[in-house]
Amino acid sequence: MYLAKVRTGVLRACRMSRLHSTGIRRTRARPAGFNTGIKVDLANGTVVEIPPLVLPEDLAAGDKGLETEEPLGRVKGRKRAARPRSPEDFKPAKGSGYFEYNSEQFNKECRELILPEELEKRSFSHWLTIRDTHQKTVLPNSGSDTSKPTSEKPPQLSGELHRVLYEPLTLHQLRDPRSGVYLFDPKLEMITPSFLEKKTFPKDKDGDAAAADDDSAVFTTPYKDKALMAVATESKRKYISSSSSMTSILSQMHFLFSNFRPLNINETPISSKFPHQNCTFSRGARFPATVIMRKMNKHCRSIDSDRSFDKEIVLSILGHALEEFLTVQPPQGSAAKEKGDDFYHYSKIGKFIVRSQLDAYDPKLPGTGVFDLKTRAVSAIRHDLAYVENNNNSTGYQIDKVHGQYESLEKEFFELTRATLLKYSLQSRIGKMDGIFVAYHNISKMFGFQYLPQEELDFIIHSDQHPRFKEILKKRNRDIIDSVGKTDYIVNHLHQQREIATRVADSEFRASFILLQNILAYIESEINNKMKAQEWDKCKIMMQTTTDTVKLSNGEVFDYPILQVIAFPLPLDYKDQYVVSPSTPREKIEKAVAAYETKIENEANNKSFTKKMIGFEIRLSHSQHTGNAVNNYVKREPPSDDQGSSAGDDQGSSAGDVLESPLTTDYYSKSPTFQTPNFLRPEDVDSWKMNAVYTPLKNPSDLSKLYLKYCGVKINALRNQSVVQEDEASTTMDTAKGSNPIKQEKKPESSKVNDLKVTLRAYGLKGSKTTSTIDNSQPKKMWRD
Repeated sequence: MYLAKVRTGVLRACRMSRLHSTGIRRTRARPAGFNTGIKVDLANGTVVEIPPLVLPEDLAAGDKGLETEEPLGRVKGRKRAARPRSPEDFKPAKGSGYFEYNSEQFNKECRELILPEELEKRSFSHWLTIRDTHQKTVLPNSGSDTSKPTSEKPPQLSGELHRVLYEPLTLHQLRDPRSGVYLFDPKLEMITPSFLEKKTFPKDKDGDAAAADDDSAVFTTPYKDKALMAVATESKRKYISSSSSMTSILSQMHFLFSNFRPLNINETPISSKFPHQNCTFSRGARFPATVIMRKMNKHCRSIDSDRSFDKEIVLSILGHALEEFLTVQPPQGSAAKEKGDDFYHYSKIGKFIVRSQLDAYDPKLPGTGVFDLKTRAVSAIRHDLAYVENNNNSTGYQIDKVHGQYESLEKEFFELTRATLLKYSLQSRIGKMDGIFVAYHNISKMFGFQYLPQEELDFIIHSDQHPRFKEILKKRNRDIIDSVGKTDYIVNHLHQQREIATRVADSEFRASFILLQNILAYIESEINNKMKAQEWDKCKIMMQTTTDTVKLSNGEVFDYPILQVIAFPLPLDYKDQYVVSPSTPREKIEKAVAAYETKIENEANNKSFTKKMIGFEIRLSHSQHTGNAVNNYVKREPPSDDQGSSAGDDQGSSAGDVLESPLTTDYYSKSPTFQTPNFLRPEDVDSWKMNAVYTPLKNPSDLSKLYLKYCGVKINALRNQSVVQEDEASTTMDTAKGSNPIKQEKKPESSKVNDLKVTLRAYGLKGSKTTSTIDNSQPKKMWRD
């Protein structure tokens, strides 16, 4: 109960005081050096004085106040002082405390520890200049840049699904479970077996499933796309790729630029049932990226996904097929149907031409009106894929509510956010799309829908702020209010977090392409130094962003990102092959995976193989400063009589005072920093510069360990997708130092199925039991009937 009124003059000494009949239970004090005493007026007129709380100066920039649980004064009808305290009582122990956000001392110590002199001597660096790098649309057969959309458009949504587009982020149920009324066309609910049978795996001439590099495969890889190659030739670009091939690399770039910035889900439909603080990307989202660079000709290279570890499953086929299921298709025999169903967009950025497949279109959406379609299988399928496949690709797991820990749309969206939202965002941005349309299903049944505009994706991924940066933001806001008043602050100077997030996303996107083209050029140059250019025509590139830790002089621990890259040439007769092909019998899957493990181990121990490998690490430092969009000085006018003084106005200033403007105060560090960049204003993002420091890895043993580590992670994920775990828990992805990474991956943590799978399987049985009692003979009602 808050009955006290703190007297003026000590407003910043205390955040909050709670009064109780027995006294003050807790006081949260704001660190501010030597505080003055706090006088509290009670309702009965009694005055209680809380004595000064002396705090050390180096805690003044902390993001949390000092809490004390002991009563600082008791209400007995008279004043009572607590025991005297000296500054020594609050002097921090040696090594305690922390630096202010991006302070000069912090940046200096970080650089000396992250880039010691010995490491810096064998490194080289370059600044990433993004000012002149922009993304432009390129039309096929013209090679010209254009911002205009093409005349041909993808299909539109069916079954009144377009209504989802105009309620972004909202989780929409297909059917209201309480009344049984359908909110969208009932025909969208059931994904029939006959529909799935039409969408089988492509077969070769012998009737076997197509190989990874077969021309009959569902997706055309970039190096086989003649139209993509023609666009690159006309545009004089060096690298060609597709959005799906690029997203794994660009994800690692994001982790490097952002230092694994947490996701901001505070303004999403996700409830408090799921953790909001420090919401990070899932383990799978951080898996190493693996691509193959091929020489197309003297001037062009293709960047393709390494499909060795892919396992073509029903989900891959279903995702492609459901594009037809959810959109209005042209009638059979029409010109549009005969021409084909695929629509593509070509983006030129830096030295790249990147192809994106366009799925759907709505004329009322802003921009191009084009958006991507994604199908998301329920958690019971994604976490237990082999078990579901072993049960004829079916599960009884249902989604029957919007919110809840299980069987809810919000659970699926929460896991999507941590696992694939970054990939969706990058694919949308590459294709210049408006956003992503998500359909949630369990293979046989559709449950709900959601639309995620690009700006919402940007906000979730790029808006989280460092806790200590928030203190700088608070100071900046107070300074502006003191200078121009609260009204002007609210109207003209509120922190534009959403616009900043979009600008950060765009700047990071462009910088990633610049960094990547420099990485690819360096790799090609280093391989040419090891062997003749005509002796190789393709190479495999593996990369992952990890974190390292340094301990500062005050005892503070700082984690910083490092991008580790290895590459090696492939044989001239190399062909893409699945480790586990679609036609591999289930009883032979484990044997096939084990054989590939042996192959990897033999390569890692082969000196002639490791001799051709190259590797390096990249560390980033950042530079930022306040933009120059505002005047240096502002003139304060006195408030009008009807307006009154705004809270926070300086009562001592008079009309006509000329004050230095806090709008142009540079709150950022004057030296390059390894800290995650945050920005006060959208214009400040334009000042963001990055310096990439390359450190070659020359030790063959280090390269071999990285190769084993990356392959071990991929093989373990493939095993978990392919082998039904009846008596084995999920295994760890961490690699123990000094041990074989692949063998470490195989060791189970327990002899039982992990608890999550047990729970999801139980909910599947529950859903199957519920479904069997539903009477499907009754007519289905729509909300508008």
